[in-house]
Amino acid sequence: MKLTNREKKMLIFLVIVAFVAAYYQFIYKPQAENIIQKNEALATLNEKVNIVKEKVVSYEELEKKYKFINSKDIQVSERFFPFIMQEKIITILDKMIDKTRLNVSSISFSKIKIGEIKKEKEIKEETSTLLKEMVSAYLGKKQDSTQAIQTKQDRNEYEIATDKIEQMSATINFKGTYEQLTNFIKAIETFDKKILIENITLAAENRNGNLITGNMQLNFYAIPKIQIDEEYFKWNYNREYGKKNPFTPFPGYKDIIEHFSTTNHIDKNIMKKTEKVYDFIMNITSPSSDLTTVIIGKTMDADMKSYVYADNPNFEDVEFQIIQEADKYFYKYKTQAESYPKDYQNDKIKFIPKDKQISLNIITHKRKGSDDTSGVNLTLINKSDLKFIIDIDGDDLNKSRINIVHQEGNIFIKNSLED
Repeated sequence: MKLTNREKKMLIFLVIVAFVAAYYQFIYKPQAENIIQKNEALATLNEKVNIVKEKVVSYEELEKKYKFINSKDIQVSERFFPFIMQEKIITILDKMIDKTRLNVSSISFSKIKIGEIKKEKEIKEETSTLLKEMVSAYLGKKQDSTQAIQTKQDRNEYEIATDKIEQMSATINFKGTYEQLTNFIKAIETFDKKILIENITLAAENRNGNLITGNMQLNFYAIPKIQIDEEYFKWNYNREYGKKNPFTPFPGYKDIIEHFSTTNHIDKNIMKKTEKVYDFIMNITSPSSDLTTVIIGKTMDADMKSYVYADNPNFEDVEFQIIQEADKYFYKYKTQAESYPKDYQNDKIKFIPKDKQISLNIITHKRKGSDDTSGVNLTLINKSDLKFIIDIDGDDLNKSRINIVHQEGNIFIKNSLED
């Protein structure tokens, strides 16, 4: 049978329609559905990726906050002894007595005990103290700051467990001039560890009042620390102390302490801090440390109001200024993260230099590997008539953590590696 042109065209049209229908049904439609499914799966994965990214960013922010808080906590805990060691206490007091020339006839110590901190007011449920956080961290008790203590019983047990610290007291009987006594009290107040004068009793030794006698009670407290300086454990017994006959009269108080006045058995850190007192201190450490990489502050600042921090895996920009106006001296410094004072451009802090020069002790550490790249780009500006001494301890011999990018004024830099 012969098809007409019209029939051929219709047949061709039907074949095309059938092909298109078959292509849509068996090829396009499954692929389109597959694409939709893939897009939905991709959207789900993207959502998961975004959640992970948010967690990573949140973790990095939390880690940074932890380092800042941990640095401040460690600085605060450094004001307390890591544990009570009577032998160490004796050498510390001995050094103070020797320096101030106060005549001490006897020292009696109480037993070391675990005591509770007296609270005048009831602690509220939401209250959290720095002491609790430090001791809790030492005991390995992880606290979730977003969760409150569930029951009153649990809270009371928690407070009892964390408010107990190691304590010991020493009663000192002394004789000396008023100046010697005040110098001894000043030595206690300025010591780098917290020693509290509980009470003091005074009486005139003679009518002229140039000599006084009395006694005082000193309290020592210890907060447990995870990391304790090895020097605190060192004690050299390989020498003879005291006198063969303890009952023979002494020609003077100097004889009482001369057997303890050498540096062989005294904590090296204590000796260093006693002999050389700096105006300012800066610590530079590795990014792997639990501390921030940079800490700057004024020495003997118990409240730590002058401390600034920065946590940078690379070199942090730091500027330190000394300014003089008439006979008054001021300071200010900044990192990329913080400054002291906060209004760095328009404000400055008044201080009295400890010596006829101004000193900054930079404590740094050797690098722990090729990934350890932290340090400071340091700008030093001295606009005063005093010399600004920069004393660097412990820097890395091969790759220094300190890069002096600019210095202005009378500045002298001493690196311990040069000794």
